[in-house]
Parts: sequence; structure tokens; C-alpha cells
Amino acid sequence: MLVYLCLLSLILCNFGISSKGIPSYITLCKRNDPELDKCILRAVEQIKPHLKKGIPELGIPSLDPLVVPYAGVSTGPDFNATFENIEVYNVYEFDLKKFAVDLDKIELDIELSIPNLRTKSKYSVNGKILFLELKGSGPSEGNFTNIRAFVTGKGKKVERQGKSYIEINEVKVDANYGKPVLMFSELFENKEVTEQTNKVINDNIESLIEELKPVINQVVTEVVQNLSSRVFSKFSFDELFPM
Repeated sequence: MLVYLCLLSLILCNFGISSKGIPSYITLCKRNDPELDKCILRAVEQIKPHLKKGIPELGIPSLDPLVVPYAGVSTGPDFNATFENIEVYNVYEFDLKKFAVDLDKIELDIELSIPNLRTKSKYSVNGKILFLELKGSGPSEGNFTNIRAFVTGKGKKVERQGKSYIEINEVKVDANYGKPVLMFSELFENKEVTEQTNKVINDNIESLIEELKPVINQVVTEVVQNLSSRVFSKFSFDELFPM
């Protein structure tokens, strides 16, 4: 449901268009549909082919790349890293593997995979991770393959001005990021030292990702929860899931 709602929010939240302006290829799912889960899966599949180039008639820009302005990763005083102007490529190629939703309990359970993601950003890092002392800033790139993400969410209905709205209380994201290849330019003034450090990082990437995984998952969780909260706070339960 979060995947469906996040995509729907690009249409409804960002551009203020009612359901009447949604192209005919986008399905709005009714809450009493006995196969609601399958309906949402179909809706996501209908939208996906249009995400790479965007949907100009609704003012939706291309999602290749998806641009994230900022993300921070910190394990405490010993390690801090920030990433700005993050460009994420191929995110539209996600595959929804599992979907289950309970609209009475406001619970969901989904699993999705992304075969390949490529990222570009401006990084700044300072601190020790594993056995590496890192301090530098510059452009960075990443290649991720076979990402699998597991998302669960819980919420409740609240009443506002005579209408029921969904309020998300808890979102959890647990992901397997595969074995990415990362490249950080300008880590050190000496180009050879930078190259060797990048080699060490990628030689130990599985241990590095495992150490940072809780923090990365938390960053992803916050993005998902913020986006879903925008949808739920703006549109009532009846508007999102008509009878």
C-alpha cells in the first residue's frame, strides 16, 4: 500500500489534482474489493511504465533519476557522513513481490526488489568505520544489485472535521542491499591513496553495509513515513479508498 500511495501522492499531493484528472490507465482501488491486494498490485504495474519519462499531463517529472536532496548517516561521535543532491537511477524498475493489507486494523506487509540501482551524490565524511579513518568530501557513485526490501506499517483511524483519516504510528523497513560497489572521489589529496582506500572499502563492503545497515534502514524508514504521512494527512480514508 505504501508503494501504491507514494506513487499516488505524486499525482494528488504534489500537483493538487483530483481523481477525475488521473489518466485512465491508473486504477483507484475500492476498499470493499475482495481482491484489494491484487487491485493495488495491478495499479502499481499500470503506473510503472510511465515513471521513467514521467507523466507530463499531470506535471509529474521523470523518476529517472529520483532526486533526494539530503541524507545523513551517523553511528555516533566516531562516524558521520552526509550526502547531498542524491540522484537515484532505475528506481522505477522495482518489482513488488508480496503485498498484504488489512484496512480494518490499518496494517500492511510488503516485499519488493530492485534489480539494479545506480546513485550519484556529493558526499562529506568524517570518522572511523571498521578500521578506516576517513575524512573528505567530493563526488561519489554507487552501484547496487538485487536489493530486497521488507516494509511493515501500522496505523489507526482518527476523526477530523467529520471525516476519518489514517494516522501512521509505525513504519519499519528492513532491506538487503546486496553487494554494492561504491566510489568516493577526493577522499585524500593523494589520488593513489584515494584509489587504495576505495579498494579497501569495496573489498570489505559486506561488513561495512552490515555495520551501517541499522542507520541506513532508519533513514529509508523516515523517508517512507514522511511521504506516507503527507498522503494520509491530506486525503481522507474515503478519498483514498472509495466504496
